[in-house]
Amino acid sequence: MKDFEPSAVECVLIAIALILWPWLGGWPLLVVVMILFIMRFVPLDRAVIQRLFGSYENPMPSPVVAEKVPSPPTLPLDAQQRARGLAVLERVLADMAPMEAMDLLISRLRAIHSTDPLPLAVIFDTCFLMLDKWPASWETLSSVIDQSTLKARLVVATPIQAELRKHLEGEDAQKAELARIARKRLAGLLERGVEEPGLEGIQETDSLSSIGADSSTDRRLLGYGKQLALSGQVCGVMIATDDGGIMLDAAHLYREGVHIATLTKEKKAEEILRLVRQWLVTDEFLVSMNMKW
Repeated sequence: MKDFEPSAVECVLIAIALILWPWLGGWPLLVVVMILFIMRFVPLDRAVIQRLFGSYENPMPSPVVAEKVPSPPTLPLDAQQRARGLAVLERVLADMAPMEAMDLLISRLRAIHSTDPLPLAVIFDTCFLMLDKWPASWETLSSVIDQSTLKARLVVATPIQAELRKHLEGEDAQKAELARIARKRLAGLLERGVEEPGLEGIQETDSLSSIGADSSTDRRLLGYGKQLALSGQVCGVMIATDDGGIMLDAAHLYREGVHIATLTKEKKAEEILRLVRQWLVTDEFLVSMNMKW
């Protein structure tokens, strides 16, 4: 067995213990002997050292590898990238009030593009105006239009007004009463500023379903909405209707990529506002969010 050879540090500790012997007795020597025993014969791994003496600093730290930051995607975004960006945006806006979320979104769009976003078009159908009560979806959207920076173009075509006049003069008492309600609503819309196109020369949409829009006025209304949506003058078109045929044909147009949808009494306000936000948001806006693509 190798002879025990004390180091210089150990010799110093023993000397100090012996010097203090007359005043403190054998306790310092006992402590020194225990320390030397632990240092000599008890193996201490890194975990034990950390518990006894705190953090352990590696004298040779491993080199730091810089995290690779993904580069932003190229424009325009593909469908999958846009869907991911929109999902992140909706989570950010989820806890905000509708007006607050819309104002925040529009202010950011203005900062990016140095111009106001395109307005939303809302086209009213006869049956929607004649509902006995405005649905919550329109009440909420109307409040957002009035109280936020979202701009809108309200449209009540003259053929729609002509249909209301027929109901007012017709023999069906129930429809006549609903037409009188619609007339008051139309007066309120006119005070806010309403476009009244005649729909002359508007090409009727070809219904993609045998149970789609069944009247010339409905098909021309859809044709006008499609034309407006593709004109680049609006971010999208909402057709306020309670007609199932118009809903069906508008759904076909939406699946074809046209920014057109229906505002109905069954749809929830959150669904309508989410769709409007999706129409407003540009690819440049989504890239500016600095998300990990």
